[in-house]
Amino acid sequence: MKDRKHQQPLTRQIIRAIFILLALLPFALGGLAAIHFFTTYGRHKLISIATYTLFFIMLLLLLRTASSKMREPALLLAIFSITIFIRAFSQVFLNTQPISDYMDAVNAAIQFMPGPVRELETARFPYWGFYRVTLTNLFRLFGNSIANIKIMNLLLSGCTAISMFLLGKIMTGSRKFGFLAASIYIADLADILYINLPTGEHIFTMLFPIVCIVFLAIFNHPDRKTAGQVGFAILLGILIGLMDMYKPVGIILLIAMLITLALMEWLPKKRNNESAKRRKQLLTHGLLVVLILAAYFTTKEVGFSVVSYYAQVKANRHGIGWTLRVGLNMKTNGRVSSSLAYEMGRLYAETNENYQLASSYLMEDALNQIRGQNIGTIFNFVREKFSFTWKSNQDFYNWASNTQMESGLMAYDADRLALLVDPLNDAFLLFSLAFAFIGAVYCAIQCTDKGSLTIGLFILGFALLLLAVEVQQRYRSILASSIPFFCTYGLYALSDVVSAIGKRITKTVE
Repeated sequence: MKDRKHQQPLTRQIIRAIFILLALLPFALGGLAAIHFFTTYGRHKLISIATYTLFFIMLLLLLRTASSKMREPALLLAIFSITIFIRAFSQVFLNTQPISDYMDAVNAAIQFMPGPVRELETARFPYWGFYRVTLTNLFRLFGNSIANIKIMNLLLSGCTAISMFLLGKIMTGSRKFGFLAASIYIADLADILYINLPTGEHIFTMLFPIVCIVFLAIFNHPDRKTAGQVGFAILLGILIGLMDMYKPVGIILLIAMLITLALMEWLPKKRNNESAKRRKQLLTHGLLVVLILAAYFTTKEVGFSVVSYYAQVKANRHGIGWTLRVGLNMKTNGRVSSSLAYEMGRLYAETNENYQLASSYLMEDALNQIRGQNIGTIFNFVREKFSFTWKSNQDFYNWASNTQMESGLMAYDADRLALLVDPLNDAFLLFSLAFAFIGAVYCAIQCTDKGSLTIGLFILGFALLLLAVEVQQRYRSILASSIPFFCTYGLYALSDVVSAIGKRITKTVE
């Protein structure tokens, strides 16, 4: 917020407009979809609402009254331990056997252990493929057990919570802000359930706050030595490249960072800087951005090469056609079906795995899905996709409880358990969206720092992307380490309101 007074009025208005758009899409509209869906639940929905209302009230009271005197290393250890303990309980209770893409990743990873093996699916979907290779190396170190994947997921979640605490502290200068953001992540039932499953999205989620920390380390400290800035810039590019290899949306975060720099650093500011100093800053930032981009694309090249080596087939670098063909398919509301997947797989076979040619055919088919459609039809299609994506967290439980073990101490009836878990899960989604909406409005008023704007742009960009590509509710898992920051801003906003009301009442009484 310290840069606010130096920004031109036009720049401040653009930043405010971005936060307002974020508040509306996805937070407000997603919240309305969640409320509408939540009304369909039965008798347990009131218990769920009461539970999470109490949770957020406790966080609000913590914000107003608590001031932890715990030393930071002990606090970090506590955050790490609590995160792992809660998710470990979920893993033990929901002792599931992964299916579909999740089990394919495990089987392919085991298959790669002796060495490279021709495996078309690994090359066709290199982002799943790179995760498969990651599991291969994990299995070589610790054995090819699903239990080792679950342990890795636990450690990733603990690191995610710690990174969120540190990022929140860096963004605002407040340990309390970081602690609240980490606490909201820890209590996220969708993430607690999803931690059972083998997917690279856990790695993406963990890297997100770390990447934001490195970004701020570069551009919030202009007096840092050149060698340090260069090193951090290369590290930032590598980390975003890794994120993109596990989930191909890291590029959105990179674009968000560039927009943030343009608005907060590169546009002329309302202060008397010497022109020479200004030119030096722009030149320095330009060189740093070049280094970031070079490291990013180099990391992607290495990642694709690794996939090609293990799969013995050239990795598919042209996945956009496949993605849009599913995402713009009105017959399935933007979701993949077995018949559609079969037809698309047959196309790759007919083109002799020529990914570029197959992608061009798929792209043309995707565009044909919307050509000739009137605006109303397209609008309804987009609305249905958006509503499905944001209305519920039910999909997380469905995947986590598939093929559960039905013997032993932890046997359970998945359908009966869902009567309690699903409303509780969606109550958290509802409150998260509501508080994130308030937080985004709060940020629009305050015109906050580079970290907040970057995170907001990423969430907004990802939400817009989901309007065009294949949608599943579980795809929102990568937002588990970003939305809590806006929830925390929402708590801060309500805290300010409560404080103002309290002061007014005190004055009235006096």
